Formats: sequence, structure tokens, C-alpha cells
Amino acid sequence: MNETGEGYNGAFTGPQIDEAIGKALGSGARTVSFTSSQWSGGALRIQAANHGMQSDTFGFVLRHLVSGVLKSGTWAAMGTGVSYEASSGDVVLTSDAPYDGSITFIS
Repeated sequence: MNETGEGYNGAFTGPQIDEAIGKALGSGARTVSFTSSQWSGGALRIQAANHGMQSDTFGFVLRHLVSGVLKSGTWAAMGTGVSYEASSGDVVLTSDAPYDGSITFIS
């Protein structure tokens, strides 16, 4: 709650998420937003140049865009697989249903 006693709706922008996570962990973080139209055949490929990770050693937070607010712990975020493709350096998300959201990578 803020000073007026009002709750916060949790709607952060990608750069704000990066900054907050980076400060909390003392490391770099990068958020990549995506839309349901970017998924193909149950997968979403994030190229190495966009996520910035150098290996499969990274943490991440997936968020699902629900009514204009990015939320973790939703059916979509919890049901999404995340894998690192060593040959290309790409990260591949897999899900039964495409959705709008973001993934924050933590190195």
C-alpha cells in the first residue's frame, strides 16, 4: 500500500521490471514482451540478440497479460515451457495456447 492506503495494481513497464529485479539481485535483467500473434505451432522463439543470455544458466519470470496487467502465476505462465537452444542461442517458449505477456531474464 502507498501512503494514502491505496493498493498498487502491479502494472510495471519492462524497463521498470528490469531495474527493480536488477537492483534486488545485483545482476542484469532484461525483459522481452511478446504478443499471441508471435507464437507459431505452440512455440515462441526469442532470438539471442533480444534476450542477451550467453548460456542456459539464467533465471526467468514469465508474466501473462490479463486485462492490461502483467501477472505471474496464471494458467498461461505456469503452463509455459522455457528452453535454451545451444546451437542458435535462442530461448524457446512452448505453450498449448498462445498469449500476450513478457519474460524477464535474470543473469
